[in-house]
Amino acid sequence: MRRHEERGNPKRKRSHAREADWFDRNALGIMAGALVIVLIGMVVQLWLTRRSPDALAADAARKIDLSTFEVYLHRQGCPTRCPVYAVLVRGDGSVQFEGVELVARVGTERSTVTELETRALALAVLRSGLATAPAQFKPGVLGCERWLPGRELIRIASKLGGQSWTVDYYPGCQPGDPKLEQLAREIDALANTARWVKGPP
Repeated sequence: MRRHEERGNPKRKRSHAREADWFDRNALGIMAGALVIVLIGMVVQLWLTRRSPDALAADAARKIDLSTFEVYLHRQGCPTRCPVYAVLVRGDGSVQFEGVELVARVGTERSTVTELETRALALAVLRSGLATAPAQFKPGVLGCERWLPGRELIRIASKLGGQSWTVDYYPGCQPGDPKLEQLAREIDALANTARWVKGPP
């Protein structure tokens, strides 16, 4: 009898479809959470970009009282007969060049640059790290234990916002400071010292 009942009531086969697990039940919430995290990451990245050193420097440059700004470059010569001269750019846009030797114009030359160019130079000073550079960056001092001979010594000085900085820098220092060398090139470029150093093209 039991055998008959077993035949008349066969056991149901188990279904292969699995029950929904926790992930399936919460998939929508997980996706929404991931989207929120991505959006927060984008906002943080945008904030960090705006707060980057260049962005902060640019903001500071726009707020500079140019009447307090000036920057000075003095190329002091080298054993291989480099030009010796100095150039001063003031916040009012005035440029003063003093040619000493091995230049096309010996003596004083003057010109002017625009306010936009002056602010760009102020920004270059801020970006260069001149404010935190050591006052002596030349052979034999800390940071310049190794150097290449035959390079010129340059002095860069600036006044900005009631503060002043001066650095004597030797470009042959190893590894050196590319930002200071770039600042020296930018001062030359803005003042267009090539016209007085090398003469007309």
